[in-house]
Order: sequence, then structure tokens, then C-alpha cells
Amino acid sequence: LNETTLKALWEKLESISVSKSLTNRLCLKIELYQLKMDMRENLHDHINHFNQLVC
Repeated sequence: LNETTLKALWEKLESISVSKSLTNRLCLKIELYQLKMDMRENLHDHINHFNQLVC
């Protein structure tokens, strides 16, 4: 980071954080949309996997 003021540094860090947050939310949505129960998996394990994604 080449920021010279505290305000500029804060804004840069904030923009990085927001972009990572958006990326994380997009990845989570993709994973949720692709979530399918494997026939070899029991229902309890599947629900636990779902809960880990959304919590």
C-alpha cells in the first residue's frame, strides 16, 4: 500500500474488504445453488453441510 494519509489508507482497506466480502458472498451463493444431496450421504450430514454454509 502506498497511501500517505490515514484516511487514504482506511479507504483503501475498506475497498479491499468490501470487494472480498462481495466475492465471498458470490462464492457462497454458487456453492448453495450447487448443493445436492449425495445418495450415499445421510440426511443429517447433508443438513449439517447446509448449516455450515449459511451460518
